[in-house]
Amino acid sequence: MRSFEVFTASVFAASVFGQEANLQGFSKAGMDNLNAAMKKNAGSGLVSLLAKNGEIVHFEAYGEVKGKPMPKDSIWNIMSMTKPISGAAMMTFYEEGKFQLDDPVAKHIPEVGQMKVSGQPQATPMTMAQLMSHSAGFPGLIAASGATLTKGVESVVKGNLAAQPGTKWAYGPGVEIQGYLMEKWAGKDFNDILQERILGPLGMNDTGFFIAGEKRSRIIGGAAPASKPTRIIPSYGLHSTAMDYFKFTQMLINDGEYNGKRYMKPESVKLMRTNVLQKGVPVTLGGGKGVGFGLNVAVLVDPVPPETRPKECFYWAGAFGTIFWIDPVNKLTWIGMLSGSMATGSNIRAAAAKVVYADLNRAAKRA
Repeated sequence: MRSFEVFTASVFAASVFGQEANLQGFSKAGMDNLNAAMKKNAGSGLVSLLAKNGEIVHFEAYGEVKGKPMPKDSIWNIMSMTKPISGAAMMTFYEEGKFQLDDPVAKHIPEVGQMKVSGQPQATPMTMAQLMSHSAGFPGLIAASGATLTKGVESVVKGNLAAQPGTKWAYGPGVEIQGYLMEKWAGKDFNDILQERILGPLGMNDTGFFIAGEKRSRIIGGAAPASKPTRIIPSYGLHSTAMDYFKFTQMLINDGEYNGKRYMKPESVKLMRTNVLQKGVPVTLGGGKGVGFGLNVAVLVDPVPPETRPKECFYWAGAFGTIFWIDPVNKLTWIGMLSGSMATGSNIRAAAAKVVYADLNRAAKRA
């Protein structure tokens, strides 16, 4: 082969293999399939982001807003996807020694020790791990409503428990109570705590409990407060973008480190994604067979079909359709931002996972 032909062939090969390498083991055909699956399931609008080994391999927007293509930097009401972010902040207080997972919650909020179940005292004291895993015994789907976070939590702990601590999973006010404790320990507002410990340092500049100024034109699916609300909601109050949430997931997937800076200890991240539920206690919302719960995130303990994500993935979703998962084994994360329902988000997540892992499995067979 002439030298020119050799040179041309080598450049072509480097270009092709470089493109494949940038896909971090995924194939172009696989990413085309993911794009088609997301487009098919996008409904009125979706932003989908897939990353592996810290590299974004798919980042697309679908649908329209006011007659124009959906912007990738759209700001969404992420509802309960707030919880993992608040939970990460909580773990920074754990690292400071403010609490232990086996602490009775009553050690930090004495009134909790007086809460009863059907008129009977707690068989065993409610622990911090139970508070952080929706297994503390609170009634499901109750809210810590009140003019302020403090007043809301005070009203909750004056009530009764629906189950003995540790015996049942119920989606309750645990994250509100965590926020209250963080305010107590830090001596400052939860908004400031989250900004100082997580959002600001990670560069999540489009994420907050209120969205002001020109950014308001990017809000999708409902109004966000334009100024700081009187009552901060640690469990479902944030608005965010796909790119901002990517930064958060990368910090967790890197065991607490992002862009060379450490935010959490590796041990703390591992605790977050370790199932803490008692054997036989099912996750009854966003769960199913083989699903456990860590500290403010669901965890795949023993996944069964039709689940295609592997063991050790952890995840959560928002009531309006936003959803994400983190796969620490394959070092990948997927984020879906949309307006709909939790069921809508779950359907899109399932469609994404089916394509993602089918392509990874093909790559493994080729290797």
